[in-house]
Amino acid sequence: MLFQYDTITIYNALQKGEGKPFSPKLSEEDVAHIRSSPHFAKTLSLLEQAGKEWVGKPIPAIRYSNFRQYDENGARGETEAEYSNHRYRLNAFAMLSMLYPERDEYLTELENIIWAICDEYTWSAPAHLVPKGTDVRVPKVRYNEKGLIDNSSYAHVHQLDLFACETSFALCEITTLLEERLAPQVVYRARTECYRRVLTPYLDLTGLWKWEKGTNNWSAVCAGSIGMTALYLIADSSVLTPIIQRLLATLDGYMGGLSEDGACVEGPSYWRYGMSFFSGFAETLRRRTDGEINLFAYDKVRRVAEFQQKIYMTQNHVVSFSDSAKEINFRLGLAVFLKNEYDTVKLPDLNYACNVLGAQGGSHRWCTDYRDIYWARHFDFQQDTPDPVRSYLMPVAQQFVASETVKGHTVCFAAKGGHNAQPHNHNDVGSIIYHIDGDSLLIDLGRGKYSREYFQQRYTKVCNSSRGHSVPIIDGEYQKPGAEYACGSFELLEGAGSRRIEIDMEKAYGLPYLSSLHRSLLFEENGKLTVTDTCTAGQPVDFTGRFVTKSKIILKDGRVFIEGEHARAELVYDPSLVTVSLDAEHMEVHSEEENPQPGNNVFMVDFTVKEKASQHKVCIQIIPDLDFFGN
Repeated sequence: MLFQYDTITIYNALQKGEGKPFSPKLSEEDVAHIRSSPHFAKTLSLLEQAGKEWVGKPIPAIRYSNFRQYDENGARGETEAEYSNHRYRLNAFAMLSMLYPERDEYLTELENIIWAICDEYTWSAPAHLVPKGTDVRVPKVRYNEKGLIDNSSYAHVHQLDLFACETSFALCEITTLLEERLAPQVVYRARTECYRRVLTPYLDLTGLWKWEKGTNNWSAVCAGSIGMTALYLIADSSVLTPIIQRLLATLDGYMGGLSEDGACVEGPSYWRYGMSFFSGFAETLRRRTDGEINLFAYDKVRRVAEFQQKIYMTQNHVVSFSDSAKEINFRLGLAVFLKNEYDTVKLPDLNYACNVLGAQGGSHRWCTDYRDIYWARHFDFQQDTPDPVRSYLMPVAQQFVASETVKGHTVCFAAKGGHNAQPHNHNDVGSIIYHIDGDSLLIDLGRGKYSREYFQQRYTKVCNSSRGHSVPIIDGEYQKPGAEYACGSFELLEGAGSRRIEIDMEKAYGLPYLSSLHRSLLFEENGKLTVTDTCTAGQPVDFTGRFVTKSKIILKDGRVFIEGEHARAELVYDPSLVTVSLDAEHMEVHSEEENPQPGNNVFMVDFTVKEKASQHKVCIQIIPDLDFFGN
C-alpha cells in the first residue's frame, strides 16, 4: 500500500483541522484580481456569454425517450448530452454568482438549475446502470452468506457511477461556497439529495462497489467525489474517520493502477480525468486535516504528475495510446496546481489550455471547470522553458517518447509495449506514432465513439484491434486480447545521435509456431525512423508490415509517401522483398473530439513479403521530407 494511514492517525488529523475553514473559496481580493486580469478576460467573456444565453430560459428535462436509447440501440450521446447541459448551466451560473455577486439574476438561475438537478430521476448515466441499462429490478428482500440483507439491487437513484458521484461533489461544494447567499431551502434540498443518493448507498452494508475493486480512473473520480461529499456534509471527525479510511484505500488502488514510473496506460485523457479528482480531494483533505494528511508527499504521486509533460508532442497533439483523444487541451488549473506542488512539473503550451466550460468530451465537470479559475488565480501565465532534449523512457509501462528538432521543425516518435488487457485496452503491443509539427503521419487512432457495442464488441472496431495499429500481421493473424498476449522485453539503447527501442512481441499473437518476433526502432537526430521487424517461425509464414495513418497516402513511381496538412514523410522499402498494397476502413469517431467522417477514414500501407518462409526480416525507413514544408 502507498497511503498508509491507520484509524487513530486519520482521526487525530481530522481533529486538528475540525472547525477550521477548508473549502476552496475565492476571496474578495481574488474576485477583484480575476475581473481585472487580462489573462482571465476570455474566461469571463465565455461565462458571461453563457449567462446571457440562458438567463430566463427554461431548463429542458432529461427525456425518457433519450434515457431509453442505450437499452434500445446502445447509443449514449443523447442522454449524456442532456445531462451535460444541466451541468453546463450549473457550473456557469455558480461561477458567475461568485465572480459577479452584484448580479442577482445569476444566483436565481443557479438556484433553478440546482433544483432541476435534484429533480432528475437518477444522476447516473444509463450505460452505467446495473444490471442492464435502464431495466428496473423488482425490490426483494434477500440475504447474503453473511446473514445481512442484500441491498445490491439498488434503485437507479442510488447507483454510484462517475456521473452521480461528480454531481454530488459539485452540489456540495457549490452550496458550501455560496451558502450565505443561496436560498436555505435550495441548500437543504441539494445536501439531502447528495446524502440520500450518494452517501447512503456508499455507507450501506452492501460490500464493495465495482470501482472500489478497480485500479483505473473510476477509482479516483468516484472516491474523490464521495470524499468531497463527506467532507462537506459531515463535520464530526469520529464519523468522518472510517469514511476517509475507506476512501484512501480506494485511492491507493487508483495509484496502484498507474505504473511505478508514473505512466497512465489508459491514455492521457484518463490521466487528466483521474488526476483532476484525485488532486481536488487530496488538496481539500490536506486543508481539512491542517496539513497532516498530505497525499502529494509521496514520490509516486510526483512521478504521476510528471506524466502529462512527457506525452505532449507538438501543439495539443498527444501520444494517444489506448482510449485517448488524439488532441487534448490541458486543464490549466490542474497543471498549475501540480507545478506548484512539484518543481519537476512543466506546463504544456499555454496556447492549448482548455477554455472554461469548453473541455473536450462535453461533460462539464465542476471539479475541473472551477479549479481552472481557483488553482490558476495567482498564476503569472509564464510559459515554461521546454527541455532541450526530450526523451522519456517509462520502462514499467513500456512506453517511450522522443522528439528531435530538425531544420526548425519538431519530429516526434513514440512506441509502446505493454500487454493486451490494460484498462481501456487496445491490442497494440509494439505500436508506434510518427509525428511532425502537428501531423501524426503514423497514428494511434485513440478512442472511437463510445457506445454499448464499443465496449461489448471491442475488437471488432478498427481502432481497438491490432489491424488498426502499426504492427505486423502474421499469417493473416492479428494480436489477441488478454494479459498473456504481451510484450516481452522493451529496452532503450542510446547511441551518438540516435535512440533505439528493442521490443520482443511474439507473445502478443498467441501463435504456437511463432518462435520470435523482434521489432527494432531506430530514431535518429535527423528525424529518420527505421523499423526493422525480424520473424522466426516453426513453419513457413506470411509476413506483413502494416503502417496506419489518417493522412493521404501517395504511391508514385514505386515510392510511398504519407502526406498530412503540413508535413510529409517517405516510407522507403526493398521492392525485391516486399510488395506494397493499400487498405482502408471506417472508424466511427468520438464525436466530441472530431467531426463525424463518412466513408473510409483510416488508411493502411501494407508491406507483404513475396514468399512464405520460416524467417523474415523486413526493414522500412520513415524519412521526413522537410523540404515539403510550405509547399
